[in-house]
Amino acid sequence: MAIAPDRLGSVPGGQPPHPEVERRSTPSGGDVPLPVRAAGVVLAAVGALFVAGGLVGLPGAIGGRAELIPSVAQLLVGIGFLAVARGVWLRRGWALGVGFNVGWIGAGISAFLIVAAPQCGLWLAPNLTACEAVGPLGSVAALAAAIGLAYAALAIRRHASAFIS
Repeated sequence: MAIAPDRLGSVPGGQPPHPEVERRSTPSGGDVPLPVRAAGVVLAAVGALFVAGGLVGLPGAIGGRAELIPSVAQLLVGIGFLAVARGVWLRRGWALGVGFNVGWIGAGISAFLIVAAPQCGLWLAPNLTACEAVGPLGSVAALAAAIGLAYAALAIRRHASAFIS
C-alpha cells in the first residue's frame, strides 16, 4: 500500500501541520528573582577580582620575576567565574548545578585562605606579585567573597525553579 505523493504531509482538513518552534527568550532583569540576580552579581564580582589579580601578576611573570602559570591560571579561573555568573544571570540549566558547586567550593577556599594567609587571602597566594599589591585588604576581600559565595550557592539552590523554563 503506497501513499499518494500529493497526500504526503497532509492532515485531515487539507492543511499541513505547522510545527511550533519554541523559542527561549533571554530573560530581562525584571523576571529573574532578586536572589538569583544577586548570586550572579556576586559570582561576577569574584570573577572580576580573579581577573584583576591575574592581570596584576602578569607583568611580573612576563618580565621573569615571577612564574607565568599562577597568573594565567588565575585569569582562567576568573573567566570561568564570569561565565558561570552569566549562566546564572541568564538562568541556564547548566548554571544551576555548576553555580551551586562553584559557590560552595569558592566559599570554602576563601574561608581557608582567610586563616592560612592573613596578608593574602584574596586567592592571590600563588600569585605573589598580586598578593603583595593587595596587602591586608586581601583578607577583608576574602571574607566578603566567602560570605557572598555562600549566599550565592544558597540562593541558586533555593530558587532552582527559576532555572527551569
